[in-house]
Amino acid sequence: MENWKPVKGYEGAYEVSDLGNVRSLDRMVKCNTGTRLVKGVVMKQKIHRDGYMCISLSVGRKSRTLIVHSLELEAFVGDRPDRMQACHIDGDRANNALSNLRWDTVKENHNDKRKHGTMARGTKVNTNKLTPEQVMAIREKRNNGKTLDELAKEYGISNNAVSHIVLGKNWQWVGGPIQERKFKDRKVAK
Repeated sequence: MENWKPVKGYEGAYEVSDLGNVRSLDRMVKCNTGTRLVKGVVMKQKIHRDGYMCISLSVGRKSRTLIVHSLELEAFVGDRPDRMQACHIDGDRANNALSNLRWDTVKENHNDKRKHGTMARGTKVNTNKLTPEQVMAIREKRNNGKTLDELAKEYGISNNAVSHIVLGKNWQWVGGPIQERKFKDRKVAK
């Protein structure tokens, strides 16, 4: 059976369920002819730009878009503890069943994302300019004697980005030879 609790800050207007649904409650609203009853409904959720389910709630004329998993944890578990995040146990951002949610540390949330393969890295990060194949090629070419400047110009990235790639500081999970020495061709500011 689905259990409902008031949405924190919207008591008397909205409720959230332990299955991840949100509903508006019956309420009286002002209209031209006085007031009328508006029946409550289970509300349609949208996918937020970061992939989590969200809902727009309003009181008066102020409307806010809120993430459903946070509303649910606050209603059923309690306020968000300091430096904690809402975590999806199975890695599915759309599964907002209370049994799939918990408050946990940023580190544990990232560990979950790695375990489930939902961590944004490599080509999943929309600001990255390189593919894993290009990263391996950079490492191979550097190992075969190409300079940082040559590689930076060839791939349209900075010398610093190249050095982080060949030292394995960035793109650690991608193959190719990793260097462990200082660069002789690095320009040192005087």
